[in-house]
Amino acid sequence: QAEQLDQGLAGRGQRVPRGDGRLRLDVEDELVVLSWNIWFGDVAVLSRLQAIGRIVDEARPDIVALQEVTPPVLAYLLQQKWTRRFYVSDGTGNSLHHYGVVLFSVYPMTSLEIYELRSRLHRRAIFATYLLPSGATLCVSTSHLESYPNDTKLRAAQLAHIFGRISKATYSLFMGDTNMQHPDEDALIDKYPFADAWPTLWPDNPGYTVDAKSSAMAGKPVHSRTLRLDRIFSSEGLHPVSMTRLGTSPIPIVKQEGFCLEKKIPDDVDIYPSDHYGILAVLALAPIALSRSASIGSRPRFTLAPTRVLAPSLSSPSLAATSVTE
Repeated sequence: QAEQLDQGLAGRGQRVPRGDGRLRLDVEDELVVLSWNIWFGDVAVLSRLQAIGRIVDEARPDIVALQEVTPPVLAYLLQQKWTRRFYVSDGTGNSLHHYGVVLFSVYPMTSLEIYELRSRLHRRAIFATYLLPSGATLCVSTSHLESYPNDTKLRAAQLAHIFGRISKATYSLFMGDTNMQHPDEDALIDKYPFADAWPTLWPDNPGYTVDAKSSAMAGKPVHSRTLRLDRIFSSEGLHPVSMTRLGTSPIPIVKQEGFCLEKKIPDDVDIYPSDHYGILAVLALAPIALSRSASIGSRPRFTLAPTRVLAPSLSSPSLAATSVTE
């Protein structure tokens, strides 16, 4: 049953004027996407958010997917200069619960959907649909899949739902914190027609997005924390060209207090932008048949008004929205 969200959802989204507002992205163009679990922890929050803002601004992505965003953090991010280039999926924090996922896009969307996944942790998925000048459709999704190590079946069900929805577009992309921690989960991916961008480009590099260095800042045990949790999957015709990790170096600490209730910075522990590394990918759109360019799934739950090779590591309009429970 549909849950009606606040009328002002995404109301603080801003964008750079783009002429007649039509989507400039089309086949044979490149799409730059960034996904990052920015950690809801209350250690050095201002320092980390300022570092994340600088890194994202320098990367100049077209679409940004953030996970573990809290309402106060979203409010702070929307004050940063880099966000002024983007439409944003939620400008009020009403979709976040304690924390959640947010999508930023420089391109206007044909539709934007927020779905409540089957979850014990209130996980949601965002689906943004774009209509290209060629008539093709692009669907971009992000989520933060179930976290507990033993929740493999629940993660598999969440991923199956996401892949099933986005695969109806001509081009489709899923990026986010998958929390995939077992080899068996990697094998499950093989049955879907999506490329896992990192091993496609760097088959001999494990591409860990969580390791002992970043985990120490969060006070987490270092054993079993060297994992590639954060991933980008793309469909046929959306080819990975390059990919890198972001936020892999320690950051300076801002001597400024008062953001929520920050915990004391642990002694002798380096501070990173997050306990996860971000991932940035360049994807090329290749011409393919438009037989799958119909609308995504059922009728959109809310609609917007019409309107480079990388190394593996490197140091809006007001909307009414409906969230659907699956």
